[in-house]
Amino acid sequence: DGVHYNSNSKAAPVVQLTTIMMVLVLILMLTWYVIILDVHGAFLLGNFEDGVQIFMYVPQGFEEFYDNGVVLLLKKTLYGTIQAAKRFWMKLLSVLKNIQFTRSKAEPCLYYKWSDLGLVFILSWVDDLMIAGNKEAVLEAKKALMQQFECEDVGELKGYVGCKVERDKSFCSTNATSFVAEFAG
Repeated sequence: DGVHYNSNSKAAPVVQLTTIMMVLVLILMLTWYVIILDVHGAFLLGNFEDGVQIFMYVPQGFEEFYDNGVVLLLKKTLYGTIQAAKRFWMKLLSVLKNIQFTRSKAEPCLYYKWSDLGLVFILSWVDDLMIAGNKEAVLEAKKALMQQFECEDVGELKGYVGCKVERDKSFCSTNATSFVAEFAG
């Protein structure tokens, strides 16, 4: 600590369970569309902080290409480096800001955007992103993210960290209509 990494910069936040539950309730009540994206190679996308130099030994199997005693200077984060998760999260923040998403002041992994298409949320945990809102707004956000990152479109939300998620859309849309009517009335 203090030489190869700073203990304050080695962890990235993940969305809180309470936030997930609140967004799941909104998805049900408002019959929102929700998808999951998985960012490929996320820990390879981060840049080290200015002035930070991280060295590594020559990886096993590559020793024949280097003289003895050589170490390599890393230009980007790698899987296994302590800084990788936090530096990817910093990259994600930059990308989300560029596509006009605002980060919640109460939840560091909740981002939102109001547009003519409505409200859309993005929640992040490590390299996974949940996008929820009006279908057109979700698809627009997905397109913007996929232009910035190579992502796997995992599809509609089927589970979250080991919990299975099922939604009866016919039940939800009927009850959402009555909820909106009661709420408005």
